[in-house]
Amino acid sequence: MLILPDGAPRAPPPQRPFVVLALPRSRTAWLAHWLHALEHPVGHDIAIECSNAEVFVRSFSFGMRGTVETAAVEGWRRIAAEVPGVRFVTVRRPLREVQESLAKFGLDATEELEKRNADLDEVEAAGLAERIDFADLVQRGCRKWFWRYLLPEVAFDPARDAEYAGVNIQVDMPARIAQLRRRAKWAQALRKDLADAAS
Repeated sequence: MLILPDGAPRAPPPQRPFVVLALPRSRTAWLAHWLHALEHPVGHDIAIECSNAEVFVRSFSFGMRGTVETAAVEGWRRIAAEVPGVRFVTVRRPLREVQESLAKFGLDATEELEKRNADLDEVEAAGLAERIDFADLVQRGCRKWFWRYLLPEVAFDPARDAEYAGVNIQVDMPARIAQLRRRAKWAQALRKDLADAAS
């Protein structure tokens, strides 16, 4: 509890949930690790393991403070409607760079990436998301703004930030590809659920 100079107590800032939306290969794993702490758990691509939109939305009721997602952008309308006070941030990496990065792993998902890129445009156009350019994440000032916007009640720690800034955290792509194949039918069901919710 914060105490004002006159002794009157002031409630701490509300702990609003958040969802960071981005295309793959946009430092999403790094962001999730950087934002995460036991006091404010942050997920990464939890949508992959969700069989429907309700499971995704309910994750916030079980203590998850926020999540960094590369596929959940299809459901931004439902998330906005069912997660009170949710904050969105988009991290935008040029589509061609994402395609080139995925191509190194033998992946060509051009149609899917174009759809997700358009969805990112939509959530921004709706005025519900703050936008960060991928290239700006190397700037300490950008990261400081990012942290303070999503976790306003948690002090930005320059030493911790500096420690993370030089660390390369990436998804294990062969393991992720295997996970996506294993969860393919559930992913299709989730996509349909999200589409139905949006219509």
